[in-house]
Amino acid sequence: QSNKKEKKMFSSEQKIHFSKEQCQRLQKLRIIQKNLVHFQGFPDCIYNQDILLSKEYFGQYGNILKIVLVSKEDKIQKRKTNSAYLTFENEEQAAYCILAVDCIKINDHLVRAFFGTTKYCTHFLNNFKCFNEDKCMFLHHLAEPSDIMNENTKFGYNDHIKLAKKIIDYGSFKSKSYVMNNFCKNKTI
Repeated sequence: QSNKKEKKMFSSEQKIHFSKEQCQRLQKLRIIQKNLVHFQGFPDCIYNQDILLSKEYFGQYGNILKIVLVSKEDKIQKRKTNSAYLTFENEEQAAYCILAVDCIKINDHLVRAFFGTTKYCTHFLNNFKCFNEDKCMFLHHLAEPSDIMNENTKFGYNDHIKLAKKIIDYGSFKSKSYVMNNFCKNKTI
């Protein structure tokens, strides 16, 4: 009877069985996706997919696989907030981008950069094949325990910077001011 309650999950290495309750807990978790960068605070003048993907902006940090633009009205500050999610080819490219771009000002807008998060794909959790796996924004394998966040996890600004520095060899990273100047060249700041 307990076999009926269990859901089967497969990773690339092993078969894992989770109870229904465990599967429900996994659905609530957020997982840091180290190749995904979430940006907030873009001014309208550069809030365009082609501009953001260009070598003058985020294209200089690596191969961008996907971009998602999100614009919302901020009722508290009474202005529009422009955000973007950029999926880089690897975590090193995302880390360089975060360290180079976070906290720059463009046209009096403070741009913030953080690692993005995702959740487990419900198809994966229920041991079904995800037919949209190439484009699905959710996770299809077990995450590293250090990348998992729950409602009690505090992962603030400094934690994003520490993680970015850990991912890359920070000693070989060009100074932030040099990269920021390169990023902002020929832009109204």
